Amino acid sequence: MREDMKYLMLDRPRVNHKNRQCKGEKRKAQRGLEFLPLHEPMKRRFDFHCRNKGTRLVGREDHRKQFSDYYAPILRFLRSRVGRKWNEVNSEIRREADSKTVLGFHLVFHVKCLVRRSVYLVDGRAYSTKHNELTKGEFYVHPDSGLLCQVA
Repeated sequence: MREDMKYLMLDRPRVNHKNRQCKGEKRKAQRGLEFLPLHEPMKRRFDFHCRNKGTRLVGREDHRKQFSDYYAPILRFLRSRVGRKWNEVNSEIRREADSKTVLGFHLVFHVKCLVRRSVYLVDGRAYSTKHNELTKGEFYVHPDSGLLCQVA
């Protein structure tokens, strides 16, 4: 596993950092100079945005760093390890991601969420312990052999 996997999974660049406009430049482009205000407040403006869980107060997002989980590197890593013993794959992950640090714990937590460990097979189909059939692309540990598998 890559040494910087925990950083790859979390870090993203600042939003609109390449083509960010300075404060007031957008208004200048929309209106003439005679319509600009004489002064602007020093405080940040807060807007209400509708997100998944209703309306909440969110500040100006164009200057913030975006922290969101980027699953592509860890999914590629797990796909490359399909067919190997889960204990070896798990020890390789834990060797690079120290669970005492925040980033390492975050990576280990997401790996635990992505790989189903308590699974049973019925007629060649994998079911979780909650009696849900695993969908295409999900990872699980084979109950008999202990190999990392992916649902086809």
